[in-house]
Amino acid sequence: MFALVTSVFSYALMQTMVVPAVGLLQRELDTTPGWASWIISGFLLSSAVLTPLLGRMGDLYGKRRVLLAVLITYLAGMAGAVAAQDIGQLIAARVVQGAALALVPLSMAILRETMPRERMTFAFGLISGIVGAGAGAGLVVGGLLADYLSWRWLFGLGALLALVSLLLVARSVPASAHTARGGLDLPGAVLLGAGLVALLLALTQGRGWTAVALGVAALALFVVLLLVERRRVHGTSGFTLMTMDPSRIRRFGEEVAPAVRELVAKERAPDRRPASRSDAAPIRRPPPGGGAQIT
Repeated sequence: MFALVTSVFSYALMQTMVVPAVGLLQRELDTTPGWASWIISGFLLSSAVLTPLLGRMGDLYGKRRVLLAVLITYLAGMAGAVAAQDIGQLIAARVVQGAALALVPLSMAILRETMPRERMTFAFGLISGIVGAGAGAGLVVGGLLADYLSWRWLFGLGALLALVSLLLVARSVPASAHTARGGLDLPGAVLLGAGLVALLLALTQGRGWTAVALGVAALALFVVLLLVERRRVHGTSGFTLMTMDPSRIRRFGEEVAPAVRELVAKERAPDRRPASRSDAAPIRRPPPGGGAQIT
């Protein structure tokens, strides 16, 4: 479990660690504010597109195998960012790093397969807490590294965490016991990615009619995406980006619900602790001289 927590923390830290350094990166790489914003937008965009595909690949080919592949990709993206010489190279490296968001659902899926049911609530809560804590810590750590060292140290630290996570996962995470059947929704992923790129370009780089044209293109791509996904849902039983197998949702609920009910029952149970001496009824003592006198 420590290996999975470390992997999730490495992603959570990097999702915000670059934010305080955007202005510095803009000056150091001699670029515009619009292109500098793509350092963050490119990361989020690739995360949104790649995460459902990588999660599905974990079901098909084994979660441990895909988790290792994601960590290797993440490490390569960090190394590329450290060596980047211009804004284009850095944005490309950040797009590669966006695959790391899949570490969160893959880690949760592995925990669901390997953890005892009574500890599942704690494990899921810990992973969720690590995501929030890492995002908060990233803002502080990123500002300190950018102010006192160099922006390249941001990605150097990320590369170190990715390498440690890779070694821990390779050593301690077991292989998946079973895999699913089916395929990948590559048309949906391509349409979703193209639509998001067009929309972000319209919002950040477009001016006048260029922005309008990019907005219309994004809308058209999203409409085509909806039509393609609807046709796949009604025509085949294959995996799509907008659907999830109901049996998987039901199985997840059957595994998590008992732990949640047990936690709620403990919270609602009356306090059965033995009363302390301070909680006991006070002892009444007779007033002075009020007792029987011996003559």
